[in-house]
Amino acid sequence: MESSSSSVSIEVLHSIVDRLLDVGLPAPSYSDYSEYWKFDEWTKFIDYHSDILLKCSCSNDVITKLRETSGDAPSTQALIEVLKVRQPDLRRAAANHLCKQESSYLKDFDWQLQLVLGSDKVSSIEEPAIEVLLDIQEGDNSKTQALEFNSQQMDNFIDILEKINEEVLQKQL
Repeated sequence: MESSSSSVSIEVLHSIVDRLLDVGLPAPSYSDYSEYWKFDEWTKFIDYHSDILLKCSCSNDVITKLRETSGDAPSTQALIEVLKVRQPDLRRAAANHLCKQESSYLKDFDWQLQLVLGSDKVSSIEEPAIEVLLDIQEGDNSKTQALEFNSQQMDNFIDILEKINEEVLQKQL
């Protein structure tokens, strides 16, 4: 990396982040950067920085540690610059990477309001019901799970989700 300019390093690091996010952009190609790196240096750079970027996304004091261990080397400065700019993206990539390693996770959800009518002609009760569709990813397979709640069940479900969200936010700090 010492043989490459800082701007080229930053460009490649941003490409690595895009690849980690799996946004459909092609991975950085050696042929585009062969004038800056030898092939073995290139593969080591990509592998090392992919790993570092995923691991560093979760730590708030990583920039300080990088400066302490590597000093003000151009490679360190490029890495720090990308970490500062892309930290939210890197956290999302790390979460996606972790989720893909687990057996199943919630990928998306949708909901709709329905009115449930009484079962006999005398009864004209209309009770609101909410149908929640959960898209669950298991490995390479995706399945949809449908849940139906009355208003009390939905309130309980929302309370549980809010508690989970609070715990997740506390762990991020």
